[in-house]
Amino acid sequence: MQSSVVPFRVCFSSSLTTPSFDVARGFPRITLTNGCYDDTISAGRTDGPTFFVWGKSDTTDEPDEVVTVTFTDDPDNPRPAGVAAINVSSTVTIRDDDPTVVSLARVGT
Repeated sequence: MQSSVVPFRVCFSSSLTTPSFDVARGFPRITLTNGCYDDTISAGRTDGPTFFVWGKSDTTDEPDEVVTVTFTDDPDNPRPAGVAAINVSSTVTIRDDDPTVVSLARVGT
C-alpha cells in the first residue's frame, strides 16, 4: 500500500480516423478521443487503476478497430519515492458485429 498519491498518464490510440472511447474509471462513463489524460491513484490503495473501455453499440457497419491503452509516469508530476516506474500497455482488437449491407442496381442494358 502506498502512503501518497501516485500520478500517472493514460494514453488511448485507435486505428480509426475519428475514434471515440466510452471509458469508465469508476463511474460515470466519459467519452474520450485519441490522446493522453492525467490521473492519480489515491493514497492507501493496494490495487492499481481499473479502466473499462467499450466499443460503440450501433447498427453501422464499420471496420474492426485496434485500440492501444498505455499507462506511463505522468511527466508533469514525479512519482513518490519508492514507487516503481509505470510503463504498461495493452492492445486489443474490437471486432465490428454489424452486418455488411450491399445493394446492387443495374445501370444500362
